[in-house]
Amino acid sequence: MPVLAIMAALTWNILVSAQTPISGPQSGILGQGTYLVTGEITVASGQSLEIMPGTTLLHNGNYAWEINGQLNVQGTASDSVRFERYMPLDEHRWGGIRFNQGASSSSTIEYAVIDHCYHPEVPNKPGGGIYANGVNLIITNTRISNSENSNEGGGLYTVGSTIIMDHCVVVNNFAAGAENGGGIYLTNS
Repeated sequence: MPVLAIMAALTWNILVSAQTPISGPQSGILGQGTYLVTGEITVASGQSLEIMPGTTLLHNGNYAWEINGQLNVQGTASDSVRFERYMPLDEHRWGGIRFNQGASSSSTIEYAVIDHCYHPEVPNKPGGGIYANGVNLIITNTRISNSENSNEGGGLYTVGSTIIMDHCVVVNNFAAGAENGGGIYLTNS
């Protein structure tokens, strides 16, 4: 086995063992640190999840965050919350944050990076980075980038929602749907 292959395998094992794996239902406070997202994340109706500054969430598959309760992402100017893919591979693009109808309109995203989201060809699943259905959101000081959807709204898709975005960057997103909206797509919003 070539030396580079051995070094890459050792580095991969060290990186995998250094992450705390998470998946499934989440609530309470997700503290500072690096987490490896190994499956769908859900916040149930009536539950809340607060993600603290300095938290990095690395996704190793196309897993979405399905929010039916309340999500508060609380990064700071010097210590953002990062939602990213684990490795620079297409299969590590993740499914984005999905605020489903009935989720709390008290949800917020502050000082976050939402990067490399992807929704494959799934009927009626618009929104790559952030999806909001009838949920009002405040998003501040956040970057939504390099995300893609095979429907509409590569970066952000909303339907029947009021979205306040302040000091945000939505860049390098793509949507292949009939009506597109690579960066932002609003319906009755």
